[in-house]
Amino acid sequence: MIYLDPSLNRWAAGTFVISLFVVLALTLAPFNFDFEGSVSLAEIASRFSHRSLTDDWIANILLYTPLGFSLAAWLWAKRVSESLQFACVLLFSFSLSATVEVLQMFLDSRVSASTDVYANSAGGVLGLLCFNRWGQTVTFNVFLSIEESIQGFIQRRIAACPIQNMTFILIGYVTMLFFLSSSLQNAIHLGNWTQPYFLLIGNDQAIGSPWEGYVSKISIADQAVSEQEIAQFFAKETLPETLQKSLVASYDLLSRRESYLDQTGNSPKLVWRGDSVQTGNKDSNLVNSNRWLETETEASFINQKLRRSSQFTLSAVLATADVGQTLPAPILSLSNQTSERRNLALAQHGSELILWLRTSVNNTEGTNPELIIPNVFTDTNFHHLLITYNDSRLHVYIDSLQNQITFTLNPGVVIFQKLLPLEKFKNTGLTVCNILYYALLFLPLGILTGLVIALSKYRLARHAVLIVESVLLAPLAFELLRTLRTGHEPNLASFLLGATFTAAAVSVILIGRKL
Repeated sequence: MIYLDPSLNRWAAGTFVISLFVVLALTLAPFNFDFEGSVSLAEIASRFSHRSLTDDWIANILLYTPLGFSLAAWLWAKRVSESLQFACVLLFSFSLSATVEVLQMFLDSRVSASTDVYANSAGGVLGLLCFNRWGQTVTFNVFLSIEESIQGFIQRRIAACPIQNMTFILIGYVTMLFFLSSSLQNAIHLGNWTQPYFLLIGNDQAIGSPWEGYVSKISIADQAVSEQEIAQFFAKETLPETLQKSLVASYDLLSRRESYLDQTGNSPKLVWRGDSVQTGNKDSNLVNSNRWLETETEASFINQKLRRSSQFTLSAVLATADVGQTLPAPILSLSNQTSERRNLALAQHGSELILWLRTSVNNTEGTNPELIIPNVFTDTNFHHLLITYNDSRLHVYIDSLQNQITFTLNPGVVIFQKLLPLEKFKNTGLTVCNILYYALLFLPLGILTGLVIALSKYRLARHAVLIVESVLLAPLAFELLRTLRTGHEPNLASFLLGATFTAAAVSVILIGRKL
């Protein structure tokens, strides 16, 4: 029998915890459960009637294989027999999968399926079989050699360094994080906007049901505005002078005409499509399923200018004629009705305003992620919307400076938007991506710090200095550098995320070394 080194137990337990976290994150995120109301056993059975596709079967098996492998490894390190290992792995995989599938019933973005339970259980057993076949003779030898190499390198090269050298290592790490973050941040721009798209008001057939409402004025500029300028705008009801100089289109739609000229002279005129306009009718400027406004030709100038600047400000005065429009009803879009591709779109869904923005990292529909602004269409009165986007931060103001909501397209979207169902997360997905992004940045720093403290011969005071530098000063320096690069104000929540992940990793390493 292979000698059971205590390191095997640590490796197995650590791998199991990581595998379990990955399973829960990928199957239950964004964790916005809705437990209102009771669910009967009959309803649970009916929801479990869904069947998974072949791709889902393969994905579920592979998802649970590392979990079964690591659990079998941990049981083996505890000298549990193979028959009991099989029973424990099968029971745990089945129970965990069944629990996840039941919890998914309370998530709007998930669909439960009974076949997933079987696939997940099979994945756990497959991991057990892989361990019994190769793990005892090969895998743990690899783990031990890796651990010995890491410990030897840290003891010889890093832990033996003076504390000032460790400070320089931390400075280098933060600098590397800054340049990585800047590179990812540059990917969140409007560089993939398509130029030959039309400006549509009231009816983009590729989005959903036609919108029913009124739009009295629209202005679009290729520049973002500051909060001070927005306050002046709402106080005086006139565009700031800096914004007026950067207008790419402006339409006054209050009067009843057959077409509307762009007051800047840069963009094509808006013309009615569908039913003809009846100027004597009080609802002649109402857009609905029968008629809508569309630029006479492609609005290439608007798309081109916003694409180059990667910033914009959109001002619109509008009112819904039906607060109960439950399907996404397009209010305004830069798109083409012949396809689902668009650069920008606003839509109504009940009382919510939906915003789709296409960037270089999301899909061509701009729905990944979908941004939701609640409680906008609670009445049929006119409301003034002001939307401004600068680099990665999007602000939406409704009628006043105080009534606003902000979305930040953080670099985590670049990394995780292909791995997570962001179109289902909606605005929650931005927060999930940001948390995962900071975990990816600062967990390695915490692990390195914990190993240095555990393996070095520094005095307690030097350990304290190293912890302060890693847990507090490194995340703070990163946030300050990021602030200088973006021009945005420092974000306390981001600093706390970095500090929390670093401190957590240090604690886990130090506790693990004592066990």
